[in-house]
Amino acid sequence: MTDVGTCTDTDIIIPETYQGIPVIAIGASAFIDCTSIKSVEIRAKVESIGARAFYGCTSLESIVMPEGLTWIGRYAFEGCTSLKSIVIPEGFDWCGEWIFYGCTSLESLNIPLSARNLDSQIAAGCTNLKTVNYNGTVEQWNSIVFYGPLGDSNTGEYVIYCTDGQIAKDGTVTYK
Repeated sequence: MTDVGTCTDTDIIIPETYQGIPVIAIGASAFIDCTSIKSVEIRAKVESIGARAFYGCTSLESIVMPEGLTWIGRYAFEGCTSLKSIVIPEGFDWCGEWIFYGCTSLESLNIPLSARNLDSQIAAGCTNLKTVNYNGTVEQWNSIVFYGPLGDSNTGEYVIYCTDGQIAKDGTVTYK
């Protein structure tokens, strides 16, 4: 797909169709190092975001992801240092490793109840991460298959907020 935007555009809208064909994926490295992009709105029924799709988009402040997104590829948002908040929509199932690595401004991350598999260190290097919201119970959170820790030693002092309690970065659980 071409002609949807360029690396000099600041606001990108991914349409539902392009030249009469449904848009169902954002390919690997699609917007890599596009430092001018500030916002992305995905109007399409995109099911996947490929590896390194927005890697190095240092000005990216917001992205609206569509319902039905099921997969995010490895390093998809690595180095997006202006992102402050991410809401992953319901329907999302799994992701590759390090998807938000080095998103140093990221303060909050919303993970849907539908999440089943989260690869290693999806929030590694997110030095300002404070809040992870999960619309399920502590037990449901603990049933997600993790292929490594949520973050690393450089990840902020986050708390995972569940419907019946919270989990501190060190694993301490406090029930309501």
